[in-house]
This record gives sequence, C-alpha cells and structure tokens, in this order.
Amino acid sequence: MLWNYYGYYDYWRNYHKVTFDGPNKIIIVNPNVYELDVKIDLYSDWKEWMMGDDGLVNSKFLPAMTAIGGQPLPGDRFVGSTYFLINGWRIRPWTGDYRLIVNGNLYTEEGESPFLPAIGDANVTIVQTVSTLVETIGIDTGSSVTPQEIAGAVWDETLSDHVSAGTTGEALDKIKKNSSLIPATV
Repeated sequence: MLWNYYGYYDYWRNYHKVTFDGPNKIIIVNPNVYELDVKIDLYSDWKEWMMGDDGLVNSKFLPAMTAIGGQPLPGDRFVGSTYFLINGWRIRPWTGDYRLIVNGNLYTEEGESPFLPAIGDANVTIVQTVSTLVETIGIDTGSSVTPQEIAGAVWDETLSDHVSAGTTGEALDKIKKNSSLIPATV
C-alpha cells in the first residue's frame, strides 16, 4: 500500500487510526487501535486521504462514505450525524484478541454489516456506540386513505369480531364481561 501514500505509509500510520486500501475498498484498522470515532477517524480521515497531496491519486477510487445531519440548531447545537459506507467499502479490524469500540452512527447503504472479519486467528468484539436518533417510518397504504381514516376504522371496529384466543380483543371482551358483574354504586 506504499503507493497509496506516495511512499509515506509510516507517516500516515503514525497519525491516523485507519489505513485506506482504495483498490480493495477496505478501511483497515491499524494495529493497537481499540477505539474509533466515526466522524474523526473514519469520515474526516477518509476525506483527507481522498485529497492526497494533489487531490488526484486517491480520488480515482470510488467514494467510501457519505453523511447526513450536522446542520446547526439554535443554542449552539447541531443535528446528529449519521455516516454510511458506500460503494461496497467495509472496515477490517486488525488481527488479535481485543474489543474495538466504534463511536458514532455508522451504517452501510446496503444495510449489511460495515465490518469484515479480521484476517487469521482473531477474536475481535466490535461494540458500536450510537446516539439516540428519532426515527420515523413512512406508511404507504397504496391508496389515498389518510392516517385519520385508518385510526377511525380501527376504533369503530366491532369488538366481538376480534376475540380470538390471546388477542387484545379477547382481553377487552373479558374486561367488558367481568365489569358487568361489579354492582354500580350510585
């Protein structure tokens, strides 16, 4: 991989926690690195690696990452960032028996694991520490039915039609029947 760093591999390795292997689309965790910050050690260093000395050598490789979030909010706060490995790039831990902690929201565009197994006889435990993000789910009903209409249809459904064993309908039916046994106090 010396050619990736213009013969200065030792310089890169001494100041960065990972090494980028452009031809194989692998981000290699350098030996004796036990913790990575996704924003600093992966995303920022990847952008620096892409620029190289003249911005030409490493920019010939497919991009490794993209990010969303980070926009400013009132009160010197920012929207949380999430990072994605793209174009088949993956992270390979160094070979050994250790725990690698990865801080930050990191996913792949394909929905697969961002990590490859370490080479050789290794027992690497990878712990991902992510921030709490609000997630929403889009509902495509395939029609022009609104969520309010769906809720109305659920609430207006006859309970006696839904009393199969183990269902909420069965539990509500029992409550209804048992509550009629309680004498009213007026």
